[in-house]
Amino acid sequence: AYSESDVRLLQTIASSMGVALGNARLFDEATRRARETVALNQVGRDISATLDVSTVMERIAIHARDLLHANTSAIFIPGDDGKPDIMKAESNFQKGRTCLAKGENKRALDFLDLAARQDAHQALYRVHRGWARFLCAEANDSRSRNEAREEIKAALTEDEAIDAGYLFMGNISKVLGNDDLAERFYRKTLALNPSNADAIRELRLLDTRRRDKGKDGLLNKFFKK
Repeated sequence: AYSESDVRLLQTIASSMGVALGNARLFDEATRRARETVALNQVGRDISATLDVSTVMERIAIHARDLLHANTSAIFIPGDDGKPDIMKAESNFQKGRTCLAKGENKRALDFLDLAARQDAHQALYRVHRGWARFLCAEANDSRSRNEAREEIKAALTEDEAIDAGYLFMGNISKVLGNDDLAERFYRKTLALNPSNADAIRELRLLDTRRRDKGKDGLLNKFFKK
């Protein structure tokens, strides 16, 4: 049984913990509101700085993503007739590819997600969006990585002629440590597009790594003898 002093001590500890938790919640709330204020001020400056609607929409989406700690965000605006806006989708897709080439993966994902929403019939857009999602996922976030890989696979079932899709699957397999599977995907890429420089380079790197491992194995055997 607890003595009266034990009970008073526990009550004091509980009261102190309650105050600490309350202060932590207040601090988080104040920090969140400060971030929102900064973001809203920035949006206001962005709107004042340009008259281009697409640029403003892009910046608003980026601020929303950062505030919500999301992987991506997009503002979907259908055409006047409710049909996919093919020209805008292609423009956003090209912007996304450019960002990928620069290593700006989160920005690339914003553009590619917008393109895929604007024209959902384009498997090519979803292939690149899946790759951008994989690049944006944390190394320990296996769920997001798997979802990204499944998106690419699903898009390839709709259009098996997208060589970039097999290249990305090879890259993913390589990151996950499956060089044999990566090689098969890279060879599939070259079967579709023999001039795909990225697949050629990756196959050469795999071959070099295997030769180096073979040399290390021979050296180890020699020194053991």
